[in-house]
Amino acid sequence: ANLGSANPQLIKRDRTSLLEPLADPQASPAFRLRFSEAISGSLNTLAASENEIVVINAMVIAGDLATAQGVELLNKGLASAKPAVRYQAAFGFRRTFEALTSMSTPTMRPDQAESAIRAVSEAIAKESDGLVVDGLVFAGVEATKSASLRNTALMHLNTADRKSTRLNSSHTVISYAVFCL
Repeated sequence: ANLGSANPQLIKRDRTSLLEPLADPQASPAFRLRFSEAISGSLNTLAASENEIVVINAMVIAGDLATAQGVELLNKGLASAKPAVRYQAAFGFRRTFEALTSMSTPTMRPDQAESAIRAVSEAIAKESDGLVVDGLVFAGVEATKSASLRNTALMHLNTADRKSTRLNSSHTVISYAVFCL
């Protein structure tokens, strides 16, 4: 694949071809898990690149996998020194929770999904970039849309809201999300 290429058109083409089967509503959990196993080594290599756009593309794919391996990579993205990578990791968590909500048979065990929610809430409390905080909050809000994750997500979002040192619109978003549920 050309995801590590310097050519943006090649990157986009290959990213799109990898994401296409994951966008299929008929993609089974077994398919997602096997697909995740098959590409996780390559994604880890891409995520270690010095090229920010390459790392961001690895985060995009990891988020759409909606597997424990994808979440592991997203956690690494949250630890990046680059705000753009952290933002894409946050958006990847949002995509993961969105996919989990729509699955009749999840690709992650409950403890793995709860660990992902915890990672998002801990990142909210530590994050200094306002846009990344917003992305993390929206990821947490997405987790509240899943009946099986709602209570855990609300509890962790509430805790993150109290611990956050970044006062911005995210607090309003968290409060609104809690109010709507």
